[in-house]
Amino acid sequence: MSTSTRTIRNYARVLLNSALEIKDLQGVKNRFTEIYSLHKTVPEFRLLLVSKRIEQSTKLTVLSSILTETVSPFEIEFLKVLMDRGDISHLSAILTTFFSLVDRESDTVNVTITSATKLDESIQTKIVDSIKSEKNIKIAAKTMVNSDLIGGVKLRVGNTVIDGTVARRLEKLKTALSGA
Repeated sequence: MSTSTRTIRNYARVLLNSALEIKDLQGVKNRFTEIYSLHKTVPEFRLLLVSKRIEQSTKLTVLSSILTETVSPFEIEFLKVLMDRGDISHLSAILTTFFSLVDRESDTVNVTITSATKLDESIQTKIVDSIKSEKNIKIAAKTMVNSDLIGGVKLRVGNTVIDGTVARRLEKLKTALSGA
């Protein structure tokens, strides 16, 4: 196991234990999910965190002002620790590991339902209820739209992917025909 992998796991465990200590595990997870989303989708946010040209006090002021409605001082303090120790570049991996630890701790499985068009609420509920009854687990579900799928549904249940999309079926057909 590399040093960075060990570092990432240690931060994730400390974050989990701290969230449990303040008795706000789900709240901390939800707030860090917002930070994770920003980190993944907004290049300027990532640049702000890792830039060596911007003073840390300025970074913290900017973070506090842009995240005021989203996070608590707990999350800002954690980001500060990562910046102080030069480990902010591992933020995405730390949060991914933290989310897995939280899910394991709470016996909740993340389910992502991806479809070509927005699904009706009733269809989403049927899919989630079906998985709940089959696996006998708690589920945290989110939906995504990907028009490249053409039709059908792609499910990610924990680390398992079930691909029932038209795009996948066409890909299989293409492979079968090219091999014949």
